[in-house]
Amino acid sequence: MSQLRSPGHDVPLALALADSLLLCVLQEPLSDPSVPHIKSLLSRLESVSHTLEKADIGSEVTEDRDSALSDKVKLIRSYLQQRTGSLCRLVQVQGDFEASVKDMLEGLDGLWAQLEELHTGVTLTKEGSRGHRDLASARTDAESLFAVLGHFRKRLECCQAHLKDSTQLLQELTWSHTHISNSVSSSSESVWPELLLQSNIEQFDKVQESFFSMEQQTCTFQAHLEGLGKEDQDGHAGPLAHANGAHSCSVSPQISPHLHNGRTSDVERRNSSPASTSVSSTDAETETDTPLTLCERSALQFSSTIGLLRKSGRRK
Repeated sequence: MSQLRSPGHDVPLALALADSLLLCVLQEPLSDPSVPHIKSLLSRLESVSHTLEKADIGSEVTEDRDSALSDKVKLIRSYLQQRTGSLCRLVQVQGDFEASVKDMLEGLDGLWAQLEELHTGVTLTKEGSRGHRDLASARTDAESLFAVLGHFRKRLECCQAHLKDSTQLLQELTWSHTHISNSVSSSSESVWPELLLQSNIEQFDKVQESFFSMEQQTCTFQAHLEGLGKEDQDGHAGPLAHANGAHSCSVSPQISPHLHNGRTSDVERRNSSPASTSVSSTDAETETDTPLTLCERSALQFSSTIGLLRKSGRRK
């Protein structure tokens, strides 16, 4: 017993409580790192911080143990101030990011519907006649749709900026937590920032893929309308002339600088498998009757492709 009470072998109650408080503060079990849960964590840490601010730790430090306790409390105070400040900024930035993602997805969903309606208006019917839209008005509406996409590109860049800000804060939160844990030899880890970062990247990828698919298909549709117009003027232009027209406005997803992780090849695979199967079976049926022109075959293929890409842009 005498050895336990001798200097250097026992730990004062106040210092033990300070150590315990720090260990509790380092525990951040957020299995669902949503904004409401982050706010709850922020509120808990702010309560601890406000309580510690009432303590008078710098007036009289006479012994080494008092000094150790004072240093420990100052460490906790400093960490809590930094942590609550970062969490407060994260709540704002993360809210902006999630709002921009929601706004983009809802807006793109409406644009997909407009493009599908435009395409239906000029698509061949079962009777072999074209839809109810005249080419001139369809061409004008397609140009307006493409202009709207220009504004959506700016919104995509804004969404990307929110992602960058959120990523920086999440990295700072991870680093500061790891740093103080190592300084006090604690094995505590904060994993929720990494989970939230992964979720943010996935959400942005979804928005980005939908945008570039929409951009590509709108331009392809414009080229299709141009080919239909030339066919009406020339009386079924030859395949070579129409092919040149179709290529004049194509947008290759490979040139999109923001695509990554093989998103382009995913879109291409979706274009080439179910759509091409549908087109080949349709062509086989129509060829037994009257051979279709290149423009008509293009319309059938576009009808299959746009449906697939619209589902792709809205999935997850």
